[in-house]
Order: sequence, then structure tokens, then C-alpha cells
Amino acid sequence: MRGYKFIPLTTISIILSLTLGVYLWPLWTGDVFRLGNKSLATRVPQEYFDLNDFLNQDSDFFRTLHLPIVAHGENYDWETGYIGSEPSLYILDKPSISRWSWVPFCDELIKSLNRLVMSPGFEKILSLLNVKYIVLHKDISKKARYLNTPSFYEKFLTYKIKPASPPLNTNRQKEILCLSRGGEIGGWQILLGKSNFSEAGSSTEAFPSIRYLDTLSKEELHFRYNVDPHMTDWSGMDFLRINLKTNRPTPIKIDVCDKLHDSLVFWDGRYESIYSIHPYETGQWKEFILPLQSPSSFNKGDPRQVESFNLVIPVLDNPGEFQLDIGPIFLEKGNISPNEFVRFRKKFDALELYEVRDDLLLPHIYPVNNWVWFHDFNHFVDTLPEERFQLKKELVLFESQKDEFPLLNNISLPQERPNLPVLQVQKINPTHYKVDVKNANAPFFLVFHELYHPDWEGKIGDKPQVHFRGNIYGNVWYITKNGNYTVELQFIQQKLFEKYLKISSLFFSLFTIGVLTYNIKSKMLKKSKSR
Repeated sequence: MRGYKFIPLTTISIILSLTLGVYLWPLWTGDVFRLGNKSLATRVPQEYFDLNDFLNQDSDFFRTLHLPIVAHGENYDWETGYIGSEPSLYILDKPSISRWSWVPFCDELIKSLNRLVMSPGFEKILSLLNVKYIVLHKDISKKARYLNTPSFYEKFLTYKIKPASPPLNTNRQKEILCLSRGGEIGGWQILLGKSNFSEAGSSTEAFPSIRYLDTLSKEELHFRYNVDPHMTDWSGMDFLRINLKTNRPTPIKIDVCDKLHDSLVFWDGRYESIYSIHPYETGQWKEFILPLQSPSSFNKGDPRQVESFNLVIPVLDNPGEFQLDIGPIFLEKGNISPNEFVRFRKKFDALELYEVRDDLLLPHIYPVNNWVWFHDFNHFVDTLPEERFQLKKELVLFESQKDEFPLLNNISLPQERPNLPVLQVQKINPTHYKVDVKNANAPFFLVFHELYHPDWEGKIGDKPQVHFRGNIYGNVWYITKNGNYTVELQFIQQKLFEKYLKISSLFFSLFTIGVLTYNIKSKMLKKSKSR
């Protein structure tokens, strides 16, 4: 019986070299992908590698925020050209936030970063995301649509522009331009709906207003305010304030239009100029403070000649009477002060690096013993300027999470806040941590700022701990054990992968040993027969 003939290792090496080298050579050089006579091969600029070397010198755990946040692909002004996804995620070793995440609970935050940079309290967002460095990309092509110019972000990384509070009772005539005093019906035009505006001011109201009443139908309500011809120049103004009140929750679209009634889209940095009056805000005045500093995606400059703006109430699900009260509307200049929470650090050609203040950086893993509930993400954003919560001591939760994690309904926190335990964190690898807890004398939340996944497991000994999502995107465990102990955090899928990898390695080793043994015995048998 003839034995199998084994192909020599040198022959296999030659075949692989020819296949992966010569045969695929046009792929390596980029000649397969061509536009006419031009190769589409892309060379990453050196500044990305220089930036990577600089960031790698920092041993802290942190993320790097790249502005602007890119939705899909963009056009980059690289020497060899590049059109595609934002590349920092693949080039830099440190974690980056540079484009939409496509993770439902996290995406709302990521999508909003382009406009939140204008918001007072933006530093809390940076703290929540563990952002230590911000990279301003000036290598994005000027032809890019739907993105603000680099000078826009540079402005807000250098200065903080806050609205005055309260502006209605001030004498700052040069800083305030009143478009409507509230009780004036003139200037308003009803495009869709009934013509039934009426004055609604009373002695109990904070200011005069007009009221619109309608019975909801299958059509949207559309109102237009035609700006006085002497007040159409909005250059130099920072905020538009609109006071509204409704008797039921509703989304509201607010568009600013030029003389051709073309919307200056993204004029306040949003991808859609849609705002909301939530159930907890009905029946009371809500002031919308809309920043004007973001340039339009069409003219790439400050809004100047504004002829009108629109309020659109979309079709609501439930029929019934709808009441809209409109109060004063005016423009104002904001209070400008140097930005204290971020500073320019270094320039890498077309990449500018800013560093966030040290005390804003949260630990990767840390304890808190309190929580703050928000109705939704917009409610959270609205309260950013307020000092109503401290991320280092409290957990951010949304009301909807009570349905997502019913266990939250069963957690009751003591009114007195005991001292937090001391933690010592040991990183085994990116998917395995050991947390030594010292002097725990009351229940607490163990916060782990990695993207939430149900397969992150926290154990004390063999006992799994209660696990849920907190701080919008992070993993949180509710720990009730007192004393000194170790909490082991591990990603289950990785643990299973390592387990099966060991099994596969064992079988591969046995197979290799078997093949080599068979080969050696075959050669020895041939030699013995030839004698």
C-alpha cells in the first residue's frame, strides 16, 4: 500500500508568494481601483501617525473626540485624495469618537455632538464620554455638505457663548432685538390651519401672548412669521428666543428662511430643526433658546438677511383640541468668555489638538451612590447648564429605562449618602478587569465606561451582580455587599472565545503531531524497505 506524498514546505511557500504577491500585485498598488487614468489608491497623511504617537505617550484611559462628527463618508483633502468613512478609528490606537455609532441608545448622543459643542454645559458631555483630547479636522474638503466649517468649531473650543438670563427685563438695547412682543398678531400668517389667532394676555401671565385654537385633523399646522423689513439683518446675533405654550405634548419644527423662503437648514447645528414640548412641559411656558452661530450648509456663513421663520406642528396621533400660545420672540447677543475647560495643545498640519481640563476626566471604573432621573435625552441636554447633578457622584438615567430594566423599580437608595468605597482596578486585558473593593459599608453603583452589552458580567466570587445600562451608554452593576472583596468584570463572549481557542489549539497541536509522526514513520518504513 502506497503512502501519501507530502508537498515540501518550500513549494507551498513559493505558491503562496506567487498567489499573494504577483497575482494580487495590482491590489497592493491600487491599480485595480482606477478612475480613468488615475489610481484611487490612498496614502494616509503623516500627521495622523504623528498624532497617534503623541496620544500613545499618555497612559491614562481616555477617548479622543474628532470634530466634526461624520455621518457616513466624506471628501478629504489628502494629497492622494480620499472619499470614505472617517479614518481615525482605524489609524489611532486610542479609542476615538469620530462618527455615528449606529448603536440605538448611544447614537442620539453621538449625532448631537456637532451641535452640543455650542451648548453651555458641553464639558459635562466630554466628561461623560471620558474625552481627554479633541481633534479638529481641517483636512475635510470645503465641498463637504451637512458639516460646519472648522472655524465654527474652533470658535466654540476657544470661547463660551452663553445667553443672558433673564433678558426681558434688561436695558441692553444694543444686545437685544425684539421681533415680536407676544401680543401682536401682525406679522403672523397661517399657511395650514384655521385663521383664528387671538390675543391671550392676562394679568397672571408673565408677558403678552397670542393664542391659536384648532381641532386636530389629518393635516399639519403651519405658521409663518414675516420679519419686519428693518429687522432682517441677523448678523452678529447669537441666539433666537421663542416663548411657546401648548395644552398637549408635540414636536415643533422651527425653520429660519431667506427671502426666497428657502430654509437655512442646520442653522442651529442640528440635522433637523425639530424641537419638542414634552408631557411634563404642557400647560406652562417653555422658552426655546436657539443658537444662531452655526452656519448654514448652503452658504457656509452666518445667517444674514432672514425674511421669515416658520413654526410647524406635525400631524398628531390623538384628535382633540389643540392650543398654542406664542409669547415674545427676540434676538440677542450672548455673553462671551474664554473657554476654561479646553485649551489648544498642538498642531499636526491639518489636525489641531485640544486638551480637556484634567479634573473633567472620569475614571474608567468608579463608584457612585446616587442617581438622577431624566425624562428623555432632550431633558438631559436642557439641564446641562444647571448644576443639578455631578457625574462623579451621580448616575444619569432615563425614565424609559424602567421598562428596559425592570430591576430599577426595585432599587431604593438611602436618603443619607454614606462614604463611597475605595477601588483598586487591575486590568487583565481589555475584556477582563478585577476591581478590589475596600471599606464598602452601603450599597453602591459600580460604573464601567465601556459600551453597554448584556454579556458584560460582574461577579463577586461565583455570584453575578445586578447589571444594567447607565450614563447613557455605560455598564453599571448594583453592588450590595459590605466589606472588602473583589468584583471580576469580564466579557462573556471573549471568555468563551478564549476557551474554544484553547480547545482548537489543542486539537491543532494533536493533529500536527499526528501528521509529523505519520510522515516520520513513513520515511523510516521506506528506508527499512530499501535496505
